[in-house]
Amino acid sequence: MKSYKAVSIIIPVYNVQKYLNDCIESVVGQTLTDIEIILVDDGSTDNSGNICEEWAEKDNRITVYHKENGGLMSAWKFGVQHATCDYIGFVDSDDWVDSDMFKTLLDTAVSNCADLVCCGLVQELPNGERKVEKINFDGKKYTESQIKNEIFPIMLYNVQTHGRMLAPNKVTKLYKRELLLSVLDFCSDSVSIGEDLLTTFNYINKIGSVIFLPDFHPYHYRI
Repeated sequence: MKSYKAVSIIIPVYNVQKYLNDCIESVVGQTLTDIEIILVDDGSTDNSGNICEEWAEKDNRITVYHKENGGLMSAWKFGVQHATCDYIGFVDSDDWVDSDMFKTLLDTAVSNCADLVCCGLVQELPNGERKVEKINFDGKKYTESQIKNEIFPIMLYNVQTHGRMLAPNKVTKLYKRELLLSVLDFCSDSVSIGEDLLTTFNYINKIGSVIFLPDFHPYHYRI
């Protein structure tokens, strides 16, 4: 079996000084230690850039890039283009993740030779309420033919449930870097709404297999 260099975790950063330490601390504390952490400071005007540099001084797995503000799409694409690992994951800089998130995703991807692994998230509301996201697909490996026959027809919209069946958010997925690079041309920096959808649905058109983890919700999405 190929020896994988584990995971590049990309965190786009823009004016999130209030939450950034919590976010980075949760990524640094992953049980998967063989990770590369890429902080892309997208022209922050608060103290976020300095916080990134402080963390880089404490952990040599962290690389910080400072760029002119170009929006979220340009920031995560910049991170992908500078990543060196075989797999890529994303964390938004005002959220946090459980310590076993990336080890579980990577172990699942490698042991099943999967091009995409999807977990769930928990919405953390300001009043302390928590809402667990429902995953609509079985916890099995979907092959290319099953993706076309079972996922594509209801990916955008299911007339029976009147909703989107596949959550497009990048932060609950582990991607293969080489495949993700192949869809960047479809991801225009001018897109400011729906960039997750544009990315994920273009990516899933490229893959031969996907696995869903319907009972695994390690990502905490701050509302």
